Order: sequence, then C-alpha cells, then structure tokens
Amino acid sequence: MAAAGIAGVLTGFILKGPDMTASPEQSNAELSGGFSLARLIVLLLAGAFVLLMLDIREEHLEPIKHGYLFPWIPIVYSGIMFISCLVTFLRWRKPLRRMLMALFVLGIGVGLLGFWFHTHGHPLHAIQFAVQAWRSIPLPHHGQPPTLAPLSFVGLGLIGGISCSEWAQKH
Repeated sequence: MAAAGIAGVLTGFILKGPDMTASPEQSNAELSGGFSLARLIVLLLAGAFVLLMLDIREEHLEPIKHGYLFPWIPIVYSGIMFISCLVTFLRWRKPLRRMLMALFVLGIGVGLLGFWFHTHGHPLHAIQFAVQAWRSIPLPHHGQPPTLAPLSFVGLGLIGGISCSEWAQKH
C-alpha cells in the first residue's frame, strides 16, 4: 500500500516536475505529494545502495571465497545504508536524518579505504593508469580490481550528506 503511494508520487514528480504553485508560506523544498527533493534523493540513494550491494557481492566473490574479510565492508555498509535510507525516507525526522548523515560520512571513509585497497596502497599510480586509459585503447587490465569504483561511495556519501543537511531542509 505504501509502496503504491510512493510510486505514484515519484511518477507524478518525474512526469510533472515540482509543484511550483505552492503558497509563499510553504517551504521552497516541498514537492508534489509533500516530499522534499532531499527526501526523494534519499529514496533514490536507497535504490543505489541495494544495487551496489548486489553488484559488489558478485565482484568480491573470489576474495570472499579465499577467506578475506575486507571485501565484506562495502557489502555490509551498502546493506545498512539501504535499510537506513528507507527508514529515514519513510519517517523523515531530524534525529534519523542526523544518524543517516553520520552514516553517509562513514561512506566517504568506506570509499577511500576501498580505493586504497583497490590500488594496493598506490593511489597515484592508479590515477595515472586511469588517465592513460583515455590515451591508449585498448589498455590491458590484467584482472585487477577497478581502481576508481570504490570512490562511488565518496560521491554517494556527499550527495546523501547534503540531502540530510539542515541547508537542504530549508531550500
């Protein structure tokens, strides 16, 4: 029942855009259905985290089979973020947004840690390799982990952190 309501609001928002006929007393952030843009972004981030969790679980299968624990970090974090984003979207209370913001900040750390692991402790070499990929095609990858992929957590953390901020609630 709630999912149908959320889907209807999202469909209306996507097709019609924000409701710009709101009264001056109403917050500029209010959109159709009473959901702010920041709140809808948190819902979209929930979807991003569940997809990341599924994808990373598949990509980290070999290291996990060999008993390594570090590959579980982004998988567990993504699962926690999926649930946390959904709960915060549904309740949208200040204490939940603050908790979620702290988890988004943690995600920046998860992304930087993953970048460090994926580059085997040599992030500058990895960046040089990524730049070379634009100059030389095809570039042999040699079965190495995607060096820049963990930085997606940094981007999602920044987007989510901004969405949960007091500034986003006012604008």
